[in-house]
Amino acid sequence: LFIDTVKMPWSRTPNLDNPPTTRYFNITASGSNFVSTRDDRSPSGTWNGATLRARIYLWSVTTRTVLSHTFDGTTARFTLSEPFEQGYVPGVGWKFFVENKVAAIDRPGEWAFDPSTSMLTFQPPMPSFDPTKHQIEA
Repeated sequence: LFIDTVKMPWSRTPNLDNPPTTRYFNITASGSNFVSTRDDRSPSGTWNGATLRARIYLWSVTTRTVLSHTFDGTTARFTLSEPFEQGYVPGVGWKFFVENKVAAIDRPGEWAFDPSTSMLTFQPPMPSFDPTKHQIEA
């Protein structure tokens, strides 16, 4: 999404402008098709359908869709739509984040697109934003 040729940020959690130690979730457990963390306390289902980006090596990040997100009061588990490639399962202590979900929109200018409904949701960059006075490209 661009406004007057300026790229707007995709919704994500944790936010990239957080303090450095809280910009990513820490992986506390993982398997061929899931990662878990104690850093996310969102209600179960919050991140279903979100895009998950996980570091699997120092030089590599992989992308998966969250099939199911559950929270048991202590640990959040993100079950993925497809397994990690053999030998490329992220390890404990590695980092990840989720993005492109309306629930993650919490900063001016952030947006998310839901392909199941073809709905784009956007938080204006300022309260007085008038879309008729700007060039908007999606």
